[in-house]
Amino acid sequence: NERDFTLYSSKGLPLALGIVAYCFSGHAIVPSIYSSMARPQDFERMINVTYGMVLACCLLVGISGYYMFGNDVEDQITLSLEHQSENGNTLMTMLTWLMILTAMSKFTLTMFPLALGFEEMLTGILPSDLAMELIDSLVKIILIVLSLAVAIFFPSFSFL
Repeated sequence: NERDFTLYSSKGLPLALGIVAYCFSGHAIVPSIYSSMARPQDFERMINVTYGMVLACCLLVGISGYYMFGNDVEDQITLSLEHQSENGNTLMTMLTWLMILTAMSKFTLTMFPLALGFEEMLTGILPSDLAMELIDSLVKIILIVLSLAVAIFFPSFSFL
């Protein structure tokens, strides 16, 4: 089975840039991380090491996918892996659930600063800690429902 290898093709470049941007899109949580660090003076070093690790992982996955599938690799390597796997493959099922878990955790981390901002606006107005906890939960649920509504009613939101 001989594979073709092309050094550069701009055909999937917009999608590739979007995937790379998604991989590095954790910047919304950066202020929360900084404020919760025991030693904020190590923040810059921590960010450099973290982004370096993400870059290394992305390169490893990209090079591995290209090595495995050549020019036949899909824009997302998981699609190429799915074509190669058998029905009911346990590894594909695990990979699918890991992707779902990643999306859910990234959503939570990205929404945290927004929810915190709303909670801080309401802190002085609420009479008790119990009311604050209830509003805290309500704000997060409303943000989740609004995000779900956008996903349902605008499934191709990125193309608008």
